[in-house]
Amino acid sequence: MWRQEVKAKELAIAQVQEELRLKKEVTVNINRKRDALHQKMEINCQRSKDDIQRLEQEISRLQLSLDSSNLHQLQDAFFTVGLEHTRPERSTFQIMLPALNEALEYSEEEIICDRVCWSCRENEASIVFLPCAHQVLCATCSEYLCRDVGGECPCCRDPIAQLIRVYGTGS
Repeated sequence: MWRQEVKAKELAIAQVQEELRLKKEVTVNINRKRDALHQKMEINCQRSKDDIQRLEQEISRLQLSLDSSNLHQLQDAFFTVGLEHTRPERSTFQIMLPALNEALEYSEEEIICDRVCWSCRENEASIVFLPCAHQVLCATCSEYLCRDVGGECPCCRDPIAQLIRVYGTGS
């Protein structure tokens, strides 16, 4: 009986030790998972801070760009003839957006106009004259006006040393 009691105690101690070992393993696993989640949270937090900083810098850059490109329109909106500085009724962005759109449309028209052949006004200017680097005639008109190297640039009248064909958006 005594031996049975000792055996039962040893078995109980072994079970308790096994449970303690399992409990310790579970605790270690939980701590490891908690640490991993904490580290992941810190990384995500830092990424968010970096994104916020990057976006704030982009907003600042865009505001500076918008302010500098539309300074004249803003002065007209903020100042009236004979009056001191007045506060606009609409937000600055509402005032500047139409002016910016108009400026962009004008610049696109200007680019397209700059690329039209000076002679025929139909084709895209696709010949560059060297050394002056003017691009004012299309390939067809340049054949008629400047048959050989040695002619004059129609823009600046400099002698043409070389003709180079370039390909743009319309070619």
